[in-house]
Amino acid sequence: MNRDELLLYYARGRRDFRGIILPNADFCEANLAGAMLEGAHLTGSRFCGADLSGCCFSKAVLRQANFT
Repeated sequence: MNRDELLLYYARGRRDFRGIILPNADFCEANLAGAMLEGAHLTGSRFCGADLSGCCFSKAVLRQANFT
């Protein structure tokens, strides 16, 4: 799955993305409210301006991720 597919699935109502592997993905300004990203590998991904309210990043790999 790539970033665009994840956002499409999210728009269709899916919220469970546990264990997904998406390094260096650009989620700036994306709406991911309530997404389950537990155990996801998101190294180097960008989340600037994204709506992450209620997201679960438990045990996610977020090295060098940008949340500013």
